[in-house]
Amino acid sequence: MLEELVVDRSLKLVNVEVCSGPSLVLKHLELTRCYDLKSVKVSTPNLTLLSIHGCQSCLKSVKVSAPNLTSLTLQKVESLFLENVPRLVEVSICRAYSKVSTTVALSAFACCGFQLEILTLEMKSFEETFLPTILQLPKLKKLVVFVIGDEIFDSRNRYPSDTGLTNLMKAAPNLREFALNMQYPDALMFNFIRYDNIQRFSHRHHLQVQSFIHQQLKVFKFCGYCGVPNHVEVLKYVIEKCVALEKVIIEARYDKLYSSEPIYTEEFIKEQVVKRLKEQVPQQIELVIL
Repeated sequence: MLEELVVDRSLKLVNVEVCSGPSLVLKHLELTRCYDLKSVKVSTPNLTLLSIHGCQSCLKSVKVSAPNLTSLTLQKVESLFLENVPRLVEVSICRAYSKVSTTVALSAFACCGFQLEILTLEMKSFEETFLPTILQLPKLKKLVVFVIGDEIFDSRNRYPSDTGLTNLMKAAPNLREFALNMQYPDALMFNFIRYDNIQRFSHRHHLQVQSFIHQQLKVFKFCGYCGVPNHVEVLKYVIEKCVALEKVIIEARYDKLYSSEPIYTEEFIKEQVVKRLKEQVPQQIELVIL
């Protein structure tokens, strides 16, 4: 009996429907890089994992009814409908490159947000207001956020804003682990930052910190850290607001920094970034620099 089905690079797959009774023992269904896929409907009692990703265009519709489903991975979708998913604890939403697509996806999880334990989001920027009102995550233990480009700051004045971070943490009061991943498309040259400009302007930018304390976060991981002002302020914010923080993990990207000044060699920049990290993180918090 078939328990696992993986469909990869199917050019003719457009509409998928998997509906049956207890006789279907399928537990794992993965649809990846099916570029013309438009809709998926799944209604089966034994499915535990469903993954739909790698499609070129936005899916029109995804409907899922699976009482034993524990893990769900989706890319951007126009219409998402979930029902009868009482065991769903792990969700990954990838390629959510707009507020509309992210909101559609998160709205569908409002019915089961209270039970989620692991959530992964891939988006273009922190959405400032919608997350707490759409989704409450009282049982969430691990949150992974991928931000495409360097849009962690306010788009109007390019200064960092703490609103998105605060909203994410307020939605998950029992969060234990938070991983922030900054991803930089190499084709976009403006993502390369002049290190000497950092020295000139770093003292000007500060987060307008809201009155908020997170009581449970233990581990914060920052991937793609460059030591630029907005990254420094985000790290400072997490340290100040997460009073139970025990460990900070930094995965730095020194290759995103450059300088026209001969004194600022790659090795010098790396030493300065590491030095400032050690100064910024209190001694009682374990600092790991990868």
